[in-house]
Amino acid sequence: MSSSFEKYQKRRLISSYFSVVISIALVLFLLGLLGLLVLNTKKIADHFKEQIALTIYLKDTAKEVEITQLNKTIALAEYTKSTTYVTKEEAAEAHSKEIGEDFMEFL
Repeated sequence: MSSSFEKYQKRRLISSYFSVVISIALVLFLLGLLGLLVLNTKKIADHFKEQIALTIYLKDTAKEVEITQLNKTIALAEYTKSTTYVTKEEAAEAHSKEIGEDFMEFL
């Protein structure tokens, strides 16, 4: 009778070892993923910060000097990566190419 009890205890002990090993492996894996996320947080944050685009519409009465001055002011700011000035005509042409039709006909 004791031999069957000992076999049962051995089987139970082996299954508990197996579950402990799997549990520890999963915990270490999750800790590794968390560590990678923490290490790459700065890269991820910088990536999303650089993807912000800002569009500024100017009045038709804006002079070329004012436009140039505004462009330079924005470009010199430390938070600005790049600036691009697009005229009304260039924007209309790009939009026409994008939609495939001349939208000015409808206006």
